[in-house]
Amino acid sequence: MSTRPRWPDKDTGDRLDYVADFSKIFDSDESIVSASWTITPSGSANDIVNAGDSFSGQKATIFLSKGILGKAYKVEVTASTNKGSPARIYNRAIDIQVQDL
Repeated sequence: MSTRPRWPDKDTGDRLDYVADFSKIFDSDESIVSASWTITPSGSANDIVNAGDSFSGQKATIFLSKGILGKAYKVEVTASTNKGSPARIYNRAIDIQVQDL
């Protein structure tokens, strides 16, 4: 069993926003300047997909849609910040399960 944090389950028909909040680990004056997302597994026509993403301040947000019933996914965000030279890069992974809700 994974020890990664979990987001609430989603239904196959949901398109919901999920937030990665870095405020507990960032310096108070640190903010995200870029964020990219990876979802695994992927490749099947009905796997969870990134339906849009954004970032602001110390939070990165992804909208997830689709998903195969009963399947678990790892959603990973890589966030670069305005601190450091070269910039600090944080990588965090969160689990999500697709259920019939």
